[in-house]
Amino acid sequence: MLEVMSPDEMERPDPVVLTYWRLSLAPRALVLVALVGSVGGGAAPKVAWLGPALAAIVLALAVFWVIVVPGLRYRRLRFAVEADALRVRYGVLIHREKYVPASRLQHVDVSRGPIERVFGLASLAVFTAGGTAATYRIEGLRPERAEALRAQILAAAKASEESPAPAPALAQTPDPAPTPDPAPTPDPAPTPAPAQTPTDTDTATDTDTDTDTDTDTDTDTAPAPDTATNVGRHQP
Repeated sequence: MLEVMSPDEMERPDPVVLTYWRLSLAPRALVLVALVGSVGGGAAPKVAWLGPALAAIVLALAVFWVIVVPGLRYRRLRFAVEADALRVRYGVLIHREKYVPASRLQHVDVSRGPIERVFGLASLAVFTAGGTAATYRIEGLRPERAEALRAQILAAAKASEESPAPAPALAQTPDPAPTPDPAPTPDPAPTPAPAQTPTDTDTATDTDTDTDTDTDTDTDTAPAPDTATNVGRHQP
């Protein structure tokens, strides 16, 4: 996740760049006012007022463009060289922020035009891989500051090339689907009991015979007559 820097933590160009911008825009504004005035001067007498009116409107727009717009531009412009990227904020009506990764930086140029040399300024142009035009141009820098920024940006780009790329994350293997429990085996049907065989009639008859035998035994074992009683009878 990128860290968001506040405007106070970012650097801005040298204030002299305001004069440089205004003087660079003034000739264009004067040419535009002159063209509008010449067109209005050739109008018909009935609309002779149209030329001065258009010239006044264009002059007001030129003053706004030359005086006010550079101030708004300078107020918004911020830049910072981070450990892994170059961050730039700019814009007048539409505020934008450009983030250039250090790994994409190809080369950085420092240039000084004729008017920039008069004001003691320099510009820093940043080029990225795959592009022929400058990705962004930072104006209003002192020459020594431009050279220091160039060295700092190139060092960040070199460090990003030497740092190893993070290893790709391994794809997680999904957990295997749980094995369903086996269906319960139904209990076997109970085995029917075997039919009972009826008791034989002869067995009952034998039992009755044994009973008769017991009765005969009891009769034969009757007590014998008392011998002492019989002897007393025969004595005189």
